[in-house]
Amino acid sequence: MKVVIIGAGASGLMSACVVSDLDNSVILLNKAAKPGKKILMTGNGKCNMSNTHIDKTKYNEEAADFALNIINKFNTEKTLDFFKKIGVLTYDKDGYVYPCSNQALTVLERLMDYCKNQRVKIIDECQVKEVDKHKVITDKGVFDYDKVIFATGGITSKKTGSDGSGYELLKKLGHSIKTPKEVLCGVCVSNKGIKDISGVREKCRATLIIDSLETDYEDGECQFTDYGLSGICIFNLSIKISASLDNKKQVFVVLDLSKNRSFDEIKAYFDSCIKDSEYISVLSLINSLVNKKIAGYICRELNIKPHTPACKLNEKDLINIIKMIKGMKFNVTSLRGGENSQATLGGVPISEVNMDTLESKKCKNVYIAGEVLDVTGKCGGYNLQFAWSSGYVAGLCK
Repeated sequence: MKVVIIGAGASGLMSACVVSDLDNSVILLNKAAKPGKKILMTGNGKCNMSNTHIDKTKYNEEAADFALNIINKFNTEKTLDFFKKIGVLTYDKDGYVYPCSNQALTVLERLMDYCKNQRVKIIDECQVKEVDKHKVITDKGVFDYDKVIFATGGITSKKTGSDGSGYELLKKLGHSIKTPKEVLCGVCVSNKGIKDISGVREKCRATLIIDSLETDYEDGECQFTDYGLSGICIFNLSIKISASLDNKKQVFVVLDLSKNRSFDEIKAYFDSCIKDSEYISVLSLINSLVNKKIAGYICRELNIKPHTPACKLNEKDLINIIKMIKGMKFNVTSLRGGENSQATLGGVPISEVNMDTLESKKCKNVYIAGEVLDVTGKCGGYNLQFAWSSGYVAGLCK
């Protein structure tokens, strides 16, 4: 069987390994100068390959059941067994799985070694112009196929070849495309004074409020920036934020900067500090719990002079300070997007592919895997696991 795979990222390379393992002729078409560039960027270069705590909450709601169905066919355990077989040993850090080398390059090189050993023909810098029911037409030749696999990625990290061109090819084959959005990124906020705390990092609980309803939360480190909020906890909320902004809903992120202490515990602590140290300033009191820049921001927001002795605070001001520490509210206006994003929300609707084989329902012998599908996971190895699993499933030949 002649199989052409379009795209040499995680899902495309996994498909190539699976297809070639079944004694098929495999041609892998890569738009970029080298395969697997996006793999090298994952986990800050360490490659967060997978996660041992995968469940429905880790994927966009509309696709969660679909994603788990595919992943269950080639789960984390099977994935790591495969990588062990090709020479990648891994370790688990609180559920996050990394190569023992702590190098994404190790993962990519072993995949490439395997493909080379299996005689997979890789053609780099290859622009696909058209795909019809029998052949793939490119600027480097025409390739007949019995089966073609689209693993063309989304619209993030365009320099890796993931530029959205696969969507147009799939449209011509009859697929609709849900407008792709760049997610797993920071958010822009309208709060004045946000620049005053730019660069500060605080561990917190970030709660997402959509039209006055608590919708989701994430624990982690939030980074304050000139434009708004960043950090993994914010990235993970950006998936739901994107859809909410598209639907013109009001979106807030509320930060609890002392999530391990209750309101009453902070109040008791502050009362004790004020009683024992009459000279302590409001700024110093707040700074005992949070970053000094944050303390200054809280004072300005509440119109309290920072160097006022804390003992002179009235009860209302003290309560408002604690409320801000436990619930600093930011009005989200947009996503940061662009090259700052790590994943794509949108793409080929999951309803247009067979949920067991990933074959297109629009065009026979066409299979679709990875980020080009409307499946998006949170940070933590969930997107790579879906890439490995969907690449595996799409690569299986009957």
